Amino acid sequence: MNKQTKLILLAGVGYVGFLAYRAYTTIKNLKFNITGVRFSIIRSRMALGGTLFVDLVNPVNQTIELSEIRGTVTDTSDNLIGDYKTGAISLKPGINSIRISWGSRSTAVLIPIITGMLKGKYPTLVLNTVMTYKGIPIPTTYKLNTGAYIPTLDLNA
Repeated sequence: MNKQTKLILLAGVGYVGFLAYRAYTTIKNLKFNITGVRFSIIRSRMALGGTLFVDLVNPVNQTIELSEIRGTVTDTSDNLIGDYKTGAISLKPGINSIRISWGSRSTAVLIPIITGMLKGKYPTLVLNTVMTYKGIPIPTTYKLNTGAYIPTLDLNA
């Protein structure tokens, strides 16, 4: 391979790296403000579900097109509670209100959580999230003390 081809390839790799870094910093600048939490017991399959009400603040002066937001919900001991996935989301500059709904997968973990919620002790959840922006998956983790948001528990779902 001659020097000119190597230089062009190196410039291309550098440009792609720059675009990836720019995408990463754009997503990391998003601010998450949880505005509410709703738990529900889905009687038809004896499962716990939840909805997070989130205000995503886009600080840049352009619309950010996310391919998806997906992730898992665990407790602080890393026990898998459930998972979630949204479709494509357009985040306009400023505040964007979205809902993230998740469903449970592990019944063994649910019993102490539901028992605690019925007694007024709401769990701390860990959201292991991956946001996909321009084909680049960007992971982030958010710890959520649900008791701080005055969650509701719907027993009639």
